[in-house]
Amino acid sequence: MAAASESEPRQAAKRMRLDTYHEVYRSVSLSSADTEVYVERTHPKNVLEGLNRLRLNRALCDVVLCCGGQEFPCHRYVLASFSPYFEAMFTSGMLESTQERVTISAVEPQVFGMLVNYAYTSEVSISDENVEALLEASNLLDFMAIREACCVYMNRYMDISNCVWINCLAEAQCCEMLAEQSMDYILEHFSDIYQQEDFLSLSVEELTKILASDHLNVPKEDMVFEAAMLWLDKCPTCYIHETGGHRI
Repeated sequence: MAAASESEPRQAAKRMRLDTYHEVYRSVSLSSADTEVYVERTHPKNVLEGLNRLRLNRALCDVVLCCGGQEFPCHRYVLASFSPYFEAMFTSGMLESTQERVTISAVEPQVFGMLVNYAYTSEVSISDENVEALLEASNLLDFMAIREACCVYMNRYMDISNCVWINCLAEAQCCEMLAEQSMDYILEHFSDIYQQEDFLSLSVEELTKILASDHLNVPKEDMVFEAAMLWLDKCPTCYIHETGGHRI
């Protein structure tokens, strides 16, 4: 009886080890019936954590990126591995490929720090306060996953108060899908949007594109005229056609 009772904990421990093993590894059968490749599931995460630890300790870093008076020690190969911008910078014979210190311009240092942190952790926190700067910086530096994440974020939280701003930003950053989604939203909810401050700040070209759309959803045609007059009252010096100086 004692031997049997002692074997049960051992069996339970064995099962636990097997469960843990299968959580960590997965097997992929090859063409050979007696050959398998074992892949550690946590390996990518462990590698990233190790690289980030090296970065934070300034170990084996081969470049310091300078942005807005702040310094970011990094590993060239980490940044080049997923950013075409940095791959071109560090592998195409540019001056920066051999410099120990490289200046990054046109990006806020706080936002750049978030991008660097993402490179080593695969995580980034997006909010209303930083989404515009993150989108612009990720678009500039070819952090395409963050670019897409920003677009998803803005589409998810789109409403009548921000859809015009989102559309203008998407157009400026060449985010085609988000531009299309936001334009569809504007056209669908036009009767609730045309008195919003962002709408009244549209350029002539942007206003014309909306008012001329076949998909503009309005309960009556007079609303289009009313929207145009509201916009003109807000910006009386704007012209649809500069030739001849004709105003709308």
